[in-house]
Amino acid sequence: MHPETRTEAGRALHAVNTAETYRRRVVRGLDINDWHLELDAWFARGNYWAALDLLAEIMDAVETLEQFDDWEPEAYWYEQAAEAHTRIGEHDKAVAVLERWLQFWPPERIRFDMAPQRMQRKLDAARTRVARIR
Repeated sequence: MHPETRTEAGRALHAVNTAETYRRRVVRGLDINDWHLELDAWFARGNYWAALDLLAEIMDAVETLEQFDDWEPEAYWYEQAAEAHTRIGEHDKAVAVLERWLQFWPPERIRFDMAPQRMQRKLDAARTRVARIR
C-alpha cells in the first residue's frame, strides 16, 4: 500500500514494524552492515574464530529479519562463514552454512536469481572437498 493511502493505524503499524526491523539489525551494538570492515580485518589477520563468532550472531539476526520482511538473508554473511570454516579446515561446517542459507530460497525462485545459483556452485565445491578428504 502506498504510504499516502495508509490509514493512521496503518501508518502506526508500519512505523512499529520498521522500528522493530531496525532494532533486529543490531548485533553487538552495531547495524549488521557496519561489520564489513571489521570482518575484513579479521580475515586479513587470519582471526577466523572471531569472525565465526560474530558471523553466527549476524546469521541468526538476518534469519530473524527474514521472518519480518520476507526477504532471503543476504548471501554475503554465509559466504564469509563458509570461507572461514574452509580456511580452518572445517569443510563439513562450510557445507552446513551454505545449506543453511539455501533453505531460505523457495525452489521455484532459485533458477531466476543469481545468488542462489552462485551459492549452489559453492556448496557443490564444498561437498567435493569433503568427499576428497574422506
